[in-house]
Amino acid sequence: MSLELLDKTSLKEKIDEIKRIYDELELKQKDFCSSFDIHCIDGCGKCCENYIPDIKIVEAYFIAYGLIKEGRDKEIYELLNNNNNDKTCPLFIKDSKYHCSLYKYRPLVCRLFGASFNKDKNGDIAYRNCKWKNEEYLSLNESNKKKDLLIFMSDYGEMLQEINPDDSNTELLTIAVKKALDNIYYILDLEEKQTSNKESV
Repeated sequence: MSLELLDKTSLKEKIDEIKRIYDELELKQKDFCSSFDIHCIDGCGKCCENYIPDIKIVEAYFIAYGLIKEGRDKEIYELLNNNNNDKTCPLFIKDSKYHCSLYKYRPLVCRLFGASFNKDKNGDIAYRNCKWKNEEYLSLNESNKKKDLLIFMSDYGEMLQEINPDDSNTELLTIAVKKALDNIYYILDLEEKQTSNKESV
């Protein structure tokens, strides 16, 4: 399936904007994680087990686009159809390096789990370490010394919301990605028919 027809749509602009945000985040995250010595346990992947993330629809389109681009959309669509309420993310692969079958297209929560700060209801900053690591939480004093390096999930969540301001809903990845794939198939089919009609005139 060719994605070239999608390039003409406003949806592709949103997908490109998500990529821009994630590319910027990846650069900041390298400095952030190395500065605070934040890292996953080698071979862990427990954050993906017994967990399916809720994602924004724009993220679902980003994932769907990646699946089609890599020619894995039919395979994953089938997987999503046969999920049978499994509590583990269908993109999770235990024996792979990053445990995710579509790592570079993963949603925001997967990018920032255990690797970002949060703000509490008073606006104070807080860091909660991954619950599977036996390490102390980062102290507030330590984080205050490096404020320019801090990454907040809420900030990036707001950036994603600005891409599609009329839709603040989230859905389980298993549902949202299927819907996004169906919509992209529909758009591509429509674009293809319009192109064929123009060529036949």
